[in-house]
Amino acid sequence: MTIAESLKQEGMQQGTHQTQLDIARSMLAMGMSEEILAKATKLPADEVKTLH
Repeated sequence: MTIAESLKQEGMQQGTHQTQLDIARSMLAMGMSEEILAKATKLPADEVKTLH
């Protein structure tokens, strides 16, 4: 893998993670439980708890 490809992949992963966090925050605002939120977004439960 070239450096450019590696950087592109890293950027895509960061974007995906940010999207997961945005969705999780929206779900929290709608009153969904942290457990369901973690399962739906595939975020670690400890990370979900820090979103409050």
